Amino acid sequence: MQKVLVLGAILVALFLGLIYIYNLESDIIGIQHTGERAIVEPIADYEETDMSIGESIYVGTFHFKTSDGRDITKERSFPNELLDDIKANRPIVICYRPNDPENFFFEKSTPSIFLFLFVVLLFHIIAIAFKNALRELKAQRHDNDVRIIATHLERE
Repeated sequence: MQKVLVLGAILVALFLGLIYIYNLESDIIGIQHTGERAIVEPIADYEETDMSIGESIYVGTFHFKTSDGRDITKERSFPNELLDDIKANRPIVICYRPNDPENFFFEKSTPSIFLFLFVVLLFHIIAIAFKNALRELKAQRHDNDVRIIATHLERE
């Protein structure tokens, strides 16, 4: 029974994770297609942090002007795909919502479909394990019911 509860909780968490990732990726794609665009000023300096998984995280300060003239300065991480452009001082295009320019996305960024697919695969694996655990529980309950009935019949 405990196995079923744990697997059920994992399934719910994965399902909620799938919804969150889908909404986030849809939002990014929507902003990349319909949002405002700006070119950031050249990035003078950025920090690189090595992760234990063999990849690095890059953080830089981005300056740009919105279409209505507001100056935005925001420190944030950026994807590895932009590193060559930053090193070569090539223009970097960002996409943003006019009402929320500080939460911008890079035009060059691609949605992380692999993360979504990984979570979908994990969801299916856990769903199969959940289904098997339910079958085991049902079979176990059936065996217990048969034993109870047999014990009851022996007493009579």
